[in-house]
Amino acid sequence: MHKVSRFSKELDFLKPAFEQFSENLDQYGNVFDWEELPHYFNERATISFLQAACWQCGLISMEEYVTKKYVGEEENDGRCDLYICQKRGQRTVEIEAKQRLLVPGTRDGTIKGWFLEGDLDACKNQGADLQASLTFVMPRVPVSAEFTEEEYLEVVQNALNIAMESGIHAVHFWCHPKAWKHEEEPRGGGEMARWPGLLSLLRVVNLSEDGEAKVGPNTLNSPIRLA
Repeated sequence: MHKVSRFSKELDFLKPAFEQFSENLDQYGNVFDWEELPHYFNERATISFLQAACWQCGLISMEEYVTKKYVGEEENDGRCDLYICQKRGQRTVEIEAKQRLLVPGTRDGTIKGWFLEGDLDACKNQGADLQASLTFVMPRVPVSAEFTEEEYLEVVQNALNIAMESGIHAVHFWCHPKAWKHEEEPRGGGEMARWPGLLSLLRVVNLSEDGEAKVGPNTLNSPIRLA
């Protein structure tokens, strides 16, 4: 089993929730004898496991709610994916989440674009102390590719390296050995594939004076290896 969890000082209050998130994914897999994977469905389902983990860890959280958003000098109401705050403490964060499919051969430029999309949505929120983008990177490995687990981890490692180069504030990786053995057809059809893990990447962002997303300071800088 591979589990990696690294959080910057700004987001370290979320680390217990992400560790519980992994436990929730494990529990779901065990209940269904790993014939069904919790992260296989969609972004909304994955967020629900994280939101539940927040409450389990003593945090306050809600998802898919209305908040204030700023576009230029205009203030409008809009939806946000996830709000988390401490029961005892001052830290609050609004999170915009995206779930992206990582397959062997995904281009580096495509991966960089995933982070930027989340940043642009997150920096418009102004209802918490921190605004962050969360990218759930969901690897899919075709069974016919005959990838080993080590080769699969290198594909995920490359995505993580790109995130680190771009600036990231939290990394959480879940990969259960029984998930690696599970094979299923993609929801839209196609050849059988494995869906062996989930890489969660968080980035704190700010809205610059010119209306662009700006990555916050104090990003992670020590190398992180998944295996």
